[in-house]
Amino acid sequence: MMGSEAKGGEERILPATRRPDGTMRKAVRIRAGYVAQEEVAIYQSKGALFKKDAPLVPPGYDPETDLIKPKTKAAKKNEKRKEKKQQAKLGSTTTEPGDSLSQKLDALQVSSEPCETTKQGEISQEGNQSVTDTGKSELEKRIRALKKKIRLANESPQEGTSSQPKPEKVKAWQEELQQLEAQAQA
Repeated sequence: MMGSEAKGGEERILPATRRPDGTMRKAVRIRAGYVAQEEVAIYQSKGALFKKDAPLVPPGYDPETDLIKPKTKAAKKNEKRKEKKQQAKLGSTTTEPGDSLSQKLDALQVSSEPCETTKQGEISQEGNQSVTDTGKSELEKRIRALKKKIRLANESPQEGTSSQPKPEKVKAWQEELQQLEAQAQA
């Protein structure tokens, strides 16, 4: 025991305790000078301590001068490009300045039922949708899409794909295709 007394501390003994489940915990002897791991300070290198104390901005940086920094040529050029793109998008969605409000509304109206037209492209009394080049192109797009669906449905059994449309659906597509082709010819 003389060795432990020479260090200047005494040995401590933690008394035995009872656990919540009723069992006894033995008494624990703690040597002189021992510090529990939870109480030991975490080692930090000089570099880590320096980083902690260092300012958040690089040396010589002045945030006030950064706020009034002029834009570069490339930044100005990019801003002009963005503005032109936005103007082009806005310009393409607007109609002609001479159009009246009622003409604009008529151009935007879309009927759920098909419009019957004469051969000259005039609107019959039954429909309320104007026939324009865009209407014809939409009809042609729908016809092409249906033809593609039907073609793919007919090719898929040969390739052995598992996702095949039902025959009823293919028949419905064919009927719709015939109706649309008849409208396109009229």
